[in-house]
Amino acid sequence: MKRKNSVVSREIYEDTTSILFESFQRLQVNLEYASIDSKYQVISCISSTKGEGKTTSLLNLAYVYSLKGFKVLVIDLDLRAPNVHHFFNIDNSNGITDYLVGKVSEEEIIHKNIKENYDVITAGNRVPFPAKVLESNKIIEFLEKLKKNYDYIFVDTSPFLLFADTLIISKFIDAFIFVTSVNVSKKNEIKEATKLIKSNNLNVVGSIVCQVPLTKRQNKYGYNGY
Repeated sequence: MKRKNSVVSREIYEDTTSILFESFQRLQVNLEYASIDSKYQVISCISSTKGEGKTTSLLNLAYVYSLKGFKVLVIDLDLRAPNVHHFFNIDNSNGITDYLVGKVSEEEIIHKNIKENYDVITAGNRVPFPAKVLESNKIIEFLEKLKKNYDYIFVDTSPFLLFADTLIISKFIDAFIFVTSVNVSKKNEIKEATKLIKSNNLNVVGSIVCQVPLTKRQNKYGYNGY
């Protein structure tokens, strides 16, 4: 069976009355309760394959945190097909890869206040061996430094079943959220990803299902006489 041709929108859901925004707000609250004993400061969304909505989900979850007054940072570590810069229409010429090889400073790669309380580090220029870059101790050292300046850090990564990148970065991720899509995800891929998650002891604390059809009535709610 062919995969359905469907595209997840590159959109930050700023309408706080929408059901989409409310869904991410509920997820944020659930994460807060789930991490009472041990704070999940570094969070990532993972998906089995491309096009399932992991980046959109990650950026919207980060947005909810920022609206609640937390200082957040998004880092694009999907070095295979970086996408975060497209959401915000920002320059990707200097990013995390350029910092790691010593071309630019930390200050030069942080895009400040993309939204209030919301900073972004893009992936930067392509590198020939992404996995090798992600294994660098310099990333861990950099993250430890950033954790002192941000309440939460959100990390985008490559699709789980296509590359080993997620497993490599799992050493510094506190919590993962597993993203699937009604229009894109396949049952066998979800099962395979679930097995890998369990065998590698990834701390998956929640899940998101994208592209669920909504009726017009469901799309917004409020006291409008209904």
